[in-house]
Amino acid sequence: MSRMTIFGLILYSIMPFGQLWTRIFDYGGTIDMVWFLFPLFMIFPFQFIPVLLLYLGYIKPGKGGKVYDIYVWIPIFTKMLILMFRKMVLPGKLSYILGEIIMILTIMGTKYLHSSESCNYNKKELNITSSKLADFFMDAIFENGMAGILSFLIMFIPGIGWIISLLSLIDFINKIKVFILYAIGYSSIYIIQNMFEQLDMSSLCNTTSIPKMSYAKFVFGILLLLVTYLTDPGDGISLSLGKKKKSKRKKYKQPKYEEVQYEEYTDNTDNYTDNTDNYTDDTYN
Repeated sequence: MSRMTIFGLILYSIMPFGQLWTRIFDYGGTIDMVWFLFPLFMIFPFQFIPVLLLYLGYIKPGKGGKVYDIYVWIPIFTKMLILMFRKMVLPGKLSYILGEIIMILTIMGTKYLHSSESCNYNKKELNITSSKLADFFMDAIFENGMAGILSFLIMFIPGIGWIISLLSLIDFINKIKVFILYAIGYSSIYIIQNMFEQLDMSSLCNTTSIPKMSYAKFVFGILLLLVTYLTDPGDGISLSLGKKKKSKRKKYKQPKYEEVQYEEYTDNTDNYTDNTDNYTDDTYN
């Protein structure tokens, strides 16, 4: 486990979410003194307090191995493929439902791979039971819903949102903006989930009953999916890009009128001859 330097103390105190960064990459994803993860302590100058405690060793390192790994990219690339090709398979909302089913199954597989590696790190064996599969399913629904919402909220985070907005001025970056937002959104919830799961490695590796927290995450995840379902194209990413639902109302087309050709009018009044002087009244003859 690497140790923070004086330069790191200064850097992580100033940069947005510096405390979270060093917890993940330098201290094994520790959530010791979890109250310092409150958003207020993620920005300067308040962030200096937890970063200093990390530097001095008062916040203990994590114990579950890496909370990030290469598996995090599997759902991210799967999501990009779904966004590109789903409308070629099914129209409208049916394509959204199919895409969400694929994403949930993909995230379940990713959680299995990460959990298996974490258990091996702690010299334990991952025991797959019906309760564990149900736990994977509930967590997958929660992570999938949170990833879509976070990809929208990222643009409102001071520092990160500004950087993405500036980079979006570059044409190439703007074209892959969806990929960047979802990658940040999903990887964030993936890492945070793993940070909390390492608190109880015995339960992670040998689940005999579904944790109560999983039920709460399941209900919250369903609500998030319903919210994103009502947006067009049924994805939290569309909100971050400012896409609006297209109206199905038909546009009014102004009727075309045929041009009527009129014959040229000739005024012949000048050629009119008044013959009243030659008129003879024979009534008295």
